[in-house]
Amino acid sequence: MSVALMGQGGAVLGYMVLHIKSAKTKELCIPSFVSTLFGISEPAIFGVNLRWKFPLVAGCIGGAVAGAYVFLAGVTALGFGTTALPGLAICDPVSTGIFGSNGYVNYIIAHIIALGVGLVLTVVFGKVVERRQGKTTA
Repeated sequence: MSVALMGQGGAVLGYMVLHIKSAKTKELCIPSFVSTLFGISEPAIFGVNLRWKFPLVAGCIGGAVAGAYVFLAGVTALGFGTTALPGLAICDPVSTGIFGSNGYVNYIIAHIIALGVGLVLTVVFGKVVERRQGKTTA
């Protein structure tokens, strides 16, 4: 669940990269991303990603790729409730997967994967959408 949130955060950053010169976009994207770091997804999803659709898809793919890593690494939680940065508090320190036994490291790696894939795919999808619409990036 936590990596799905981070994928959406990466998509928000990707959208901001696409429109880096727009002050209005920065004002919307930066607080939306910061809120995802603390487990609050609504500003990212409803404020940015659903509005333009392609960031939502990219964020979902980022979360899925990172979710596969979580499964393979055997990352588990000791409880339920917090996600993203506060989620480290309930992450099981022992992983049983194929990527080592440190649950904290695998938890962080999974979130970096989600963030990176969401960001990169948003930029790629955004360039394709803008090219199809005959627009250039702002």
